[in-house]
This record gives sequence, structure tokens and C-alpha cells, in this order.
Amino acid sequence: QVLMQEYRFTEAIARLDTEIAEARKKNLSTTSLEAQLQRAHIGKSMLEATERVVFIDSISIGRENFLEAFRLSRNTGKILLSALIPSEMRQQISGTLGATFYINELGDRTFFSKTDSTGQMRLHTSYRHGNAWSQAEPLSGISTEASTGDADYPFVLADGVTLYYAAQGDESIGGYDIFVTRYNSDTRRFVKPENIGMPFNSPYNDYLYIIDETTGIGWFVSD
Repeated sequence: QVLMQEYRFTEAIARLDTEIAEARKKNLSTTSLEAQLQRAHIGKSMLEATERVVFIDSISIGRENFLEAFRLSRNTGKILLSALIPSEMRQQISGTLGATFYINELGDRTFFSKTDSTGQMRLHTSYRHGNAWSQAEPLSGISTEASTGDADYPFVLADGVTLYYAAQGDESIGGYDIFVTRYNSDTRRFVKPENIGMPFNSPYNDYLYIIDETTGIGWFVSD
């Protein structure tokens, strides 16, 4: 874990290969080690393909207050903490909510995370009809397929098609990693999500990736 946190993925792979071989000789379980090995390989591939990105600023702030740092234009929509959503919206949602809600510019659709029947956090959407909101629906192609780990922190571009969110699971190198997917209107499903890689993702938690197309500025949060 220390090697991973220091981005020394090649050394981590070598160390894990040795530990897995030793564990097999002793007839010990290698499940946890193999999961770490997979993350190390993902990290090595990401590091080799890292894009050159310029970060124009950064702000250190407490986790409970991080939304205070975001300065978004009106056309981007709204990001709310789940605890602050309107009561008429909350009434249509059963289960435990994720950290944030995204409401589009028109104010007639929201994306959020909540627990499913298995207790995992899955992405859902709801529509506004007049003054009422529809029952929460899982996002087809993401929340309707079996996968490991929780998903949270959704954001949708103004095109209404491109969705960014954070998830932790088999294709993450840390806790939460940022993923991107797009809605296919022909199949009415979101396509297979892709990890957006480094430098946005790291061996730590990375989440809430937002592109403000009006200002041309992007935002994201990292632990």
C-alpha cells in the first residue's frame, strides 16, 4: 500500500508477485493480494499514459465543506449535498442516499446515488413533472448490471449525454476513482464506463469531476 501511494507501481507489482507465490506455497488465500496486484497493474498502465494537464489552482478545505470551493455558472446546473435536497424530492426516494445530488440546468432532472436491494450505492435518476418528482430509476447500463463497489458523485454535461461519476471497485486504483460514460439513445443505456486515468485519479479518493463549459474550467475533489 505504501508503494502504491507513492506511485511506485512497478515495485508494488514485484513485491506482490513474491507475496502471492509465498502464500500459495503455504496454501494460504491470495484473494486480497491478487486484488491489490490488479490495482497495481491498473496504476502502472495509467501512469504510463498520463496526459499533460495544467492545474490552475487548488484549495485545501474540510471534506464536509468542499462544495463551498466550487464556483459554477448557472448553465452548469446545481450540485447539492443530499441532506439539503427539497422534501418533495426526498419523498420519492427510498434507501440511503449518497453524498451529492446533481440537478440539471432546467431543473427537471436529477442524478444521485442511493442504496439498492443489496445495500450497494448505485446511480439513479428522477424527473420532475410539474411540481412532483418521479420515483427513482436506476441508470441502465451502470446500476442495472452486477459490479463491485459503490458509485456516487454524479455530474452530467450540458449535452445531457456525458456522465461523470466516482466509483470504487475492480477498475479503481484507490478508493473512489472518476469514471465517464455516455448515454446511447439507440440502446437506451449508458455505455461501459471508463476510468479517466491520471492525473485526475490517484491511489486516494478522487471524486466529483465537473466541467463548467461556460467558463471553460474543470473542477474535481481529491483526498
